Amino acid sequence: MSQHDSDMRRLPRKPLVDAVSRVLVRQGMFAADAGVSAERLFDLLAVGVDGIEWFGGLIKKIELGEIDPRGQLVQEEKTGDSGVVFDAGPLFPPAALTKVCKAIERSAATTGSAAAIVSMRNRFGPASPFDLLPYCSLITDSRFIGWASSLAGEVDDPPTLFTLRRTDDELVAVDLQRFDIDTSNLPHLAIESLVRMLDDIGLEDVYAARQEDDSAPSVLLAALPKSEFSALAEALEDCESKVIPAEDDPIPMNDFRRTSLRSMLSSHGVQLDEFFDG
Repeated sequence: MSQHDSDMRRLPRKPLVDAVSRVLVRQGMFAADAGVSAERLFDLLAVGVDGIEWFGGLIKKIELGEIDPRGQLVQEEKTGDSGVVFDAGPLFPPAALTKVCKAIERSAATTGSAAAIVSMRNRFGPASPFDLLPYCSLITDSRFIGWASSLAGEVDDPPTLFTLRRTDDELVAVDLQRFDIDTSNLPHLAIESLVRMLDDIGLEDVYAARQEDDSAPSVLLAALPKSEFSALAEALEDCESKVIPAEDDPIPMNDFRRTSLRSMLSSHGVQLDEFFDG
């Protein structure tokens, strides 16, 4: 076990979210956007993606005037019947993806299915925190399968996660990359569903173009009705899955991450000494 894996503690989520929100509001971000941004930072931490150093870098860019703290999180580029293309702004891409997921779920509730392609414009790089799980897990309606794919890779092998609600209290994720295309039916069903979905919502040309555009990394997010994609839903029900942490679950943090977060908050005038020491 490394030093970064030692001394793990589970910290209550709300004080952490409130503290990071205060830092962002002090930098000039709108309170609602700050709250969403803080929630996503700790969603990433909850699934093992350390975004604290990246977050500190974002604050420095705001302080230097390189990023407008009241800029748009996401801008709509094109709208179809149930498929939309967005451009995520540089301010806080995880919060932009949150807004897109919520819009998808609302649209799917009325149209049956919905999807969006979000262009990141190189704002997610190797040094940026990125994991698909916190975003497709925002699609929580039991009627739908949540879908999140990076558009890096071939059409038949994009990094892809699905989420579905198995019970009222259990939302799970299935990682497509865990299944061999030669031995499992799931990858075949996923490809068929992807082609059908893109055709239904009129995003097939955009999807193909974005795959070829290395200068604009993109993410596909979708909500697929279980009733219309029943074969995929049944296959996912039987798959090995990961239970997604609930919104009120404590955040697991080792000493290294706690120290980094504490230092970042303290440097911006937010003290949680008793909380971290307790």
